[in-house]
Amino acid sequence: MFPFSFKEILSAENIKFKNANTNEQAKILSRFRKYTKEGGFPEILFETKNKQIPVLQEYFSVLLYRDIFDRYNPNNPQAVSETFKTLFSQTSSFYTVNKLVAKIASLGLKVRKDEISDYIDWAEDCYALFSVQLLSPSYSRRQVNPRKIYSIDNGLTSALNVAFSENKELLLENAVFLELRRKTKNIFYYKSKANYEVDLVAEISNKYKLIQVCESLKNEATRRRELRGLQSAMRELSIKHEQIVSMDEREEIKLPEGLIQVIPAWEFFTI
Repeated sequence: MFPFSFKEILSAENIKFKNANTNEQAKILSRFRKYTKEGGFPEILFETKNKQIPVLQEYFSVLLYRDIFDRYNPNNPQAVSETFKTLFSQTSSFYTVNKLVAKIASLGLKVRKDEISDYIDWAEDCYALFSVQLLSPSYSRRQVNPRKIYSIDNGLTSALNVAFSENKELLLENAVFLELRRKTKNIFYYKSKANYEVDLVAEISNKYKLIQVCESLKNEATRRRELRGLQSAMRELSIKHEQIVSMDEREEIKLPEGLIQVIPAWEFFTI
């Protein structure tokens, strides 16, 4: 079970999103900005922020005790808890098992690599966190490259790490990941031969869909970086039409490799 999707939230709050006019689109965007911070757990939808955070923190405690401790009876519950918190704090970012071991050790907790790997498997089994590999036919290349981690809900992530709630781009990427995850389990990231990255690659109906997530392309350096990653991947994977999900920008970019469509996030989530 996933928390509410953005479309489900709009329906629950009677906000029209089909054939929305300009005023309705502004309302949808405003609600989407809130969704990226607060997530989609039904119980917190109509609560104030001060009440939302304790509820979400209680969800995390219940998750640990009911889905992890009771089920797996770990030898070191504190190490499990700190590993989960660390991974939530790295939502939409890369991680390695070695760095996690070092992080937990820095807290005075002894933990082995195989134990950390088990904790990650447990988190994925209970749909708390999702680990994403590099897209590559090479097993060894997939294994030596770091993985990315995504969480089940932006609100839960923000409640566990208040500072994270201000990182709009990582929250947007996690929300996009969750929307894709509702459609397919086959999600990866891509790194080109020149080491340029694409945030998300989803395999849907036996076709790869490349998606960069960027709050805004107004900064020229950011624009070059995002386009460079997509262009490289489009050439190497022979894909002609891909997307950049922004917060509220719209554009079509025609390149030798094909067409890149920049779409506002609210539209990506309501198609």
